[in-house]
Amino acid sequence: MEVLIINLNKVLSGFTLDNGIYYMHKRDDISYPEYGNDIFFKVEDESFWFKHRNNCIIEVVNRFCGKNDVFFDVGGGNGYVSKGLQSAGIETVLVEPGISGVINAKKRGVNNIICSTVQNIDFKGERINAVGLFDVIEHVEDDIAFIKSLYECTEKNGYIFITTPAYKLLWSDEDIEAGHFRRYTLKSLKLKLDLVGYEEVYSTYIFGFLLLPILLMRTIPYILGFSKRRKKSLGERQSEHKANQSLVNTIIDALLAFELKIISRKMKMFFGGSCLVVARKKT
Repeated sequence: MEVLIINLNKVLSGFTLDNGIYYMHKRDDISYPEYGNDIFFKVEDESFWFKHRNNCIIEVVNRFCGKNDVFFDVGGGNGYVSKGLQSAGIETVLVEPGISGVINAKKRGVNNIICSTVQNIDFKGERINAVGLFDVIEHVEDDIAFIKSLYECTEKNGYIFITTPAYKLLWSDEDIEAGHFRRYTLKSLKLKLDLVGYEEVYSTYIFGFLLLPILLMRTIPYILGFSKRRKKSLGERQSEHKANQSLVNTIIDALLAFELKIISRKMKMFFGGSCLVVARKKT
C-alpha cells in the first residue's frame, strides 16, 4: 500500500484492512448487479469500448489534474480505470462497494482499494482534489444528492470527471438489466452540476459511431417488444466488445483514434453513445 497525500489509515476508521483492501463493516445496497463485475472482468482487457473510454479519461485527467493530486475513482468496479490511471502515473484510489469488484481490482494490480460507498468514508477534514464517476450516476436514483455528497468533500477548485450513457431516446433492455435509472445529455449533466455548485470546464460526446448500432440493435427491438430481457452470456458480451473481422477492427480503430485526437485538441463531438464531462467546484 503506497503512502498517499490523503492518509487512508487516518480517514478509514471503522474499516478493516485485509489483503491490501480496506473493507467497510456496513454494507449498502447498490443498483449495479454484483455478477456484472465478474462478467466484465473477463471482457474489459480486450474490449475496444473500455480501452477507448480509458484513453479519453486519461487524456482529460492529465489535462486538468496536477502531479500531486490524488484521484478517487468512485464506483470503479473491477479497477480497469484505476489501473489505467495508475499506469499513467496518476495516484489513484479505487472506491467500490462490490466485493467481487475490489477482489478483481486487486488481481489487476490496483494499489489503493476501498470496499465501500464514498458516503461511508469520514474524510475528517481532508478534501478530495479529483474524483471520477465513470458510468456510475445512472445507477443512482437520486443522482443530484449523490453528486452533492461528493461536492461537500471536494476541495475548492477540485475537479469531478463523469461519463454516462447518452440520450433517453436510446433506452433499452440493456439499461434495465444494468440497473440504470436514466440516460443523459451534455445539457442535462451541466444543469445538474450547476445546481450542485460545479462549473463545467469541458464536455464532449464519445463513441459517435455507436449511435446507429445501439438504435438498430437495442432500442428499436425494445420499443417493438422483440427483445427479451435476460442475462447475456459471457460469449455474447465478448462478441459485443471485440471486433473480430480485420476490416471492421481497422475502421473502428480509425474512428476511435479520430475521437481521441479531437479530445486531445480540446475540441468536442456533438453526438455519441456516451457523455464525458469535466467540472470544477466553484466555492
